[in-house]
Amino acid sequence: MAKKVDPWLFIIPIVLTAIGFLFIYSTGGERFFLRQLTWFLISIITCIIVSKISPRFLLGIATPFYLISIGLLILTIIFARSSPRRWLDLGIFSFQPSEIAKVATILMMARYLSTRKIKGVIEVSTAFAIAIVPALLIFVEPNLGSSVIFLVLPFAILYWFGLPLLTLLLILSPLISIIFSFSIFIWAPYIILLAIFLIWRREMISLISTLLANSIVGLLTPLLWHGLKEYQRQRIIGFLAPWIDPKGIGWQTIQSRIAYGSGMFAGKGLFAGTQKKLAFLPAPHTDFIVSVIGEEIGFLGILLVTTLFIIFSLRMLSLASEAKNRFASLTAIGIFALFTYHWFVNIGVAIGILPVTGIPLPFISYGGSSLFSFFVATGILISISRYRFEH
Repeated sequence: MAKKVDPWLFIIPIVLTAIGFLFIYSTGGERFFLRQLTWFLISIITCIIVSKISPRFLLGIATPFYLISIGLLILTIIFARSSPRRWLDLGIFSFQPSEIAKVATILMMARYLSTRKIKGVIEVSTAFAIAIVPALLIFVEPNLGSSVIFLVLPFAILYWFGLPLLTLLLILSPLISIIFSFSIFIWAPYIILLAIFLIWRREMISLISTLLANSIVGLLTPLLWHGLKEYQRQRIIGFLAPWIDPKGIGWQTIQSRIAYGSGMFAGKGLFAGTQKKLAFLPAPHTDFIVSVIGEEIGFLGILLVTTLFIIFSLRMLSLASEAKNRFASLTAIGIFALFTYHWFVNIGVAIGILPVTGIPLPFISYGGSSLFSFFVATGILISISRYRFEH
């Protein structure tokens, strides 16, 4: 039986989208504003339709939805007219399949795990395989920033599924090795501490497999580095040491920090951002829109946006806890991970604690494909909220 839905799951996305419209107009003018408005109308109608669908129906369509999204990613790689091959031209408009693939992957992982118990490596491996397929296709486009989210989703869903935290950390350890292995003085102590911890826990099988995986990854990191596109390597270097080349690879990070910090407490005033007006800040309506918010309405504006995201995140966590249906609960936690990742990475890039990735700020950044996908995810959350007491 349908129940009353949590109104915040709809109100907060609408408020964030309204804030987005304001700053898209401020940064991109009427043309970008009208395009985003068109996508918003399509997205909100789709959201309402999806919100009326029961989780049982979503469970039934999870597999074909996932397979269609994989097919669209393959078509994008084959038929895209230019590199990076991220957009599928549908005639009257272009669409970025990687965005909707995120939602499809969440549904597919939730569907697979909802009918199983943790018995061994098969369940864990299959869950990761579901995520790795789209991740690899998106990496080939190339789109490193979006591909990483597909590696984050299984950790959140598997943890909620009941996989021990230690097991997840051991699975995560090779990814940490990729970061640390750029310096032998950081990587070697990390491997030693990891070994000591596992010996202390008397996890000998885990010790051997984990050290082997970390060693292989550490040794292959130089190959992975050279396998990145030049602009991807430049983004990482620009993040680690932006002041080495402030007019080149460090330009985006430095200008974003200047814009973000110059607004101080109350900002310079709406539409009065100098970094944006003088074109110092790149991609002000997409990747760095939060920097414009910080410049024009200051700390108060950032506090408002952050508070809304935190409330939204807490409502998603509450929904995942309340949902009696296992598929619905796993789906809700997957969507929570999706939104949280985007929020953390986008703001992290803006303030310079993460390298530039091209990840949009949910509901606020310009982009029809991302807005559409976020509202599809919102519709699913509302559906879960409506049927949360059904098994």
